Amino acid sequence: MNNNDPNQPEIIFRTRSGYPIGEAIRSFKLALEESGAVAAGKSIHYTADLVCSGCFDLWQKMLWDYALDHIGISSPRIFHLLHGRFTDLQAGCVKMTSEAFYRNVEYQSAMAECVLVLRSCPRRPALKMPRVPLEAHDDNWIRTTTQGVNPSAAVGKVFNGTYDLQVVKRVGDEFAKACNDGATEKAFFWMKWLLEEEARLKKDNKGSLSNQERGPPGWPNKFRCHIGFFIINLLTELYKELAAKQAVRMHDEFKAILNLYCLPNKIISQKRRQDLMCLAIQIVCEVPRWKIPAAPSLVKDPLALERAVSHSESFFREVLAYDPPIGDLMKEAKKSGKTLVVKGKTSKQLRQMNVEEHLAAYDAAIDQWLTGKN
Repeated sequence: MNNNDPNQPEIIFRTRSGYPIGEAIRSFKLALEESGAVAAGKSIHYTADLVCSGCFDLWQKMLWDYALDHIGISSPRIFHLLHGRFTDLQAGCVKMTSEAFYRNVEYQSAMAECVLVLRSCPRRPALKMPRVPLEAHDDNWIRTTTQGVNPSAAVGKVFNGTYDLQVVKRVGDEFAKACNDGATEKAFFWMKWLLEEEARLKKDNKGSLSNQERGPPGWPNKFRCHIGFFIINLLTELYKELAAKQAVRMHDEFKAILNLYCLPNKIISQKRRQDLMCLAIQIVCEVPRWKIPAAPSLVKDPLALERAVSHSESFFREVLAYDPPIGDLMKEAKKSGKTLVVKGKTSKQLRQMNVEEHLAAYDAAIDQWLTGKN
């Protein structure tokens, strides 16, 4: 059937409970942001409906998006919890048939717990990223700006003069100084500078900032050299310095955030990897200045959470009473949230690709590799 034929009726892809897929996604996102018992129930209902409609990966992605957009540094422990629960759920999803996975009470409870704990976390305002002007990528500008900064011991452990351009050390020292000074916005600036400079070099076919394979196994070699892994390794060394001084106590949370960044998983987009990097920067910059340099507790009332989670089976049972949906809802869900590329750019604007465009292009390449497409 030709969906573009005006004489043919429009096909509406519906979830197991009968919602148009786009409506189910929007309603779930809205329920996550609303407070109260009714919204909590809706969150579990739409969780059951989306997961049992074959959108388990999409459900995970939406929870990551919410945690990064609305929670972040206000409750870093949520990333450790989600990482652990999603790992267990993914293992169960792989070893069982879809219907058996949906009907497993243990997994139903784990999904409900993720949603309820996520909703209970305090929120923080959206991050404000500094702008890196084009002139900042001029050799003279960077040489003048980075003069007089004392070498960082952490940079010395990560930088490799054989494979890294010298400018990486210069900027790395500036980045380390900003983190040690608690200057979050300045650290964000130097992070963006490195990412944009990497994009500029690749776009102009001038190589890259580094040829050192710092990325973990599981990534193709060309991606393991990305400058993002230099920043992640540098943040690791900076965190170790702070931990040795008892200035920060977020070991599990920080490790989970770095693991998520390094995980070759298409659920975590490159834009979200940058968000994770920003969160790691905030921990290194800001947590040592907290009165208690540790992550606040996630669950204030364990008994209330246990009672709420115990109702998850009834939500899933209600959804599973319906037949599985027809069609690939994951494919349709991607279409419903797809944004169009802005047209009308000049060739000069295209040459000046900013970091968001670079991340999108990088994400597309990663997606092709993960799906086995050429």
